[in-house]
Amino acid sequence: MSPAPTQNSEVAVSHGGGPQVDTQAVGVCRKVRQRFEECPYRALRRLSARCEFGVLTLHGSVGTYYMKQLAQSIAQQVDGVHSIINQVEVVRHD
Repeated sequence: MSPAPTQNSEVAVSHGGGPQVDTQAVGVCRKVRQRFEECPYRALRRLSARCEFGVLTLHGSVGTYYMKQLAQSIAQQVDGVHSIINQVEVVRHD
């Protein structure tokens, strides 16, 4: 069982004997959320992030490939992020 997501961030880790919380991952997700909140592009504020032992996974949707890449670029600058799985979808509204 995983802890409930908070503020569009999830931190849940279960390896071996049962659920554990990676306290470093909690901090990483908070920093990523803070960076997205500080960004002038509101679309990034709606993204969610999940971090497990330095691997950050981004979820959600944005309107352009530029926004998708910007989210990844912002997240990559956060200490503790070793790699990113960018699952953000680009949904164009014509």
